[in-house]
Amino acid sequence: ISTKEKPDWKLAASCMVLANAADLDFIPGILAGNPDRFHHGFTHSFTAAAVAGLLFASAAKIFEKRAFLKHFLISFFAYSTHVILDFLLDHSPQPLFWPLTRGKLVSMITSFQLEKIHLRGFDDFVCDRFLSLYCLKRFATEIMIIGFSTLGFLIYSELKKKRLRVPLPQELR
Repeated sequence: ISTKEKPDWKLAASCMVLANAADLDFIPGILAGNPDRFHHGFTHSFTAAAVAGLLFASAAKIFEKRAFLKHFLISFFAYSTHVILDFLLDHSPQPLFWPLTRGKLVSMITSFQLEKIHLRGFDDFVCDRFLSLYCLKRFATEIMIIGFSTLGFLIYSELKKKRLRVPLPQELR
């Protein structure tokens, strides 16, 4: 296997962290005694995805001499997956285009939306978020959406690789 074909595990791990980074807004809420207090704020916007992309790509450029634009796009899209999934799955309004607009949007596609959890404190946060049938249903829904999207991307990538490896007929060279 050539170096270019080896999986980039650091990049994959970084994308997983970035895809979940929008939910760091739970931390100040937990500290304030209300886990949902700041949830679905500016961290659930494409602006936050762009800022995360700029930070990640800058670090990749400075510390590992990697291509800035490529890593900006990868990290922006990794973070944006969370923003998009929450928009599709939650009943809560999302500030997708903050600060360009102060308004929050609610998805018109209701077939994927799941029940909203009302949290009263940290115990509810742990039990309702991690130890419930709701969370299993939500996790399965997100895995299906991400799984089908990833599968489609992998199939597309493999077909593209095979197309590039096919030698041109003599008359086309």
